[in-house]
Amino acid sequence: MPIGSLNPCPFRVGGGRTPSEKAYASMRRAVGVGGSAANDLGIDGLWRRSRAKGVAAGASASERAGLQNWPHLATDALPYHGRVLGLLQEAGETEADFRHRVWEEWVTRLQVDVPNLLIELQKVDHRFSIIEPTCTTTTIAGRLFACLTPYGYAGYETPAWGLYQRDVTAYPQYSTDLKVHVLFAQGYSGVPRLGDQRLIERAKELLARLLPSWVDFGIITQIVFRVATSPLGRHGVTGS
Repeated sequence: MPIGSLNPCPFRVGGGRTPSEKAYASMRRAVGVGGSAANDLGIDGLWRRSRAKGVAAGASASERAGLQNWPHLATDALPYHGRVLGLLQEAGETEADFRHRVWEEWVTRLQVDVPNLLIELQKVDHRFSIIEPTCTTTTIAGRLFACLTPYGYAGYETPAWGLYQRDVTAYPQYSTDLKVHVLFAQGYSGVPRLGDQRLIERAKELLARLLPSWVDFGIITQIVFRVATSPLGRHGVTGS
C-alpha cells in the first residue's frame, strides 16, 4: 500500500489495508454515493481520516487483549505470565528482556518430556532416574445427594441405594492424578546425608520449574512395599 496519512506507520509498505484504511473505507461507504467529497485531500477527507484513526484505535482493543495469551506478545499481561512461572522483572531489566526470559521459560515447560526430563535430572546428579509417570483415577464410591431430598437427612423420603435410580451415581467424585516418580539411588540406607539432601532439593526445584502445574512429582531414595498404603514399587522412604 502507498505511504500516506491513513497509515499508522510512515514506513509501512506492502501487505493489506491498515485498520485505519479499513475504517475510512467503511465510513465513506456509509454515507453513500455523493455523500462525501470526490477528492480525499480536502477538509472532508481530513475529517474522516482523523475519525478513522480513532475508530481503528478503539477496535484494536480486542486484538490487543487476544495477544495477551502468549508471553512473547504480551504487554499488559506480561507480569501475570511471569507470576505463573515464578519469575519477577529484575531491577534495571527492560520489558523486552523480561518478555524474552519469560518466553524461554514458557517454551521449556511446554516441551518437557520423560527423556529430556531425565537428562536435566542427571545434570544435577547421575544417581537420579525416573521410574515412570503414572496416571491414577481417584473416586469416592457412593452417590451424590438425591434430588428428592435436600441432603438425604433422616425424615425425608429418599430413593433406595440401587444404581438404577436416575439421581444415583457410582462415582460422584471422579478425578485423575498424574505423577512423576523419581528415584535417587543414594547408595546407602537411612536418612540422606547433607550433601545428598541438597541434591534432592535441587531436583525438586527443577521438577517444579519444568513440570506443568497439573503434574505432581515425588522423589524417593528406596523402593519399598507397604501393605494397604501403596501399590508395589510406588512408595519410598523419602518422598515429596
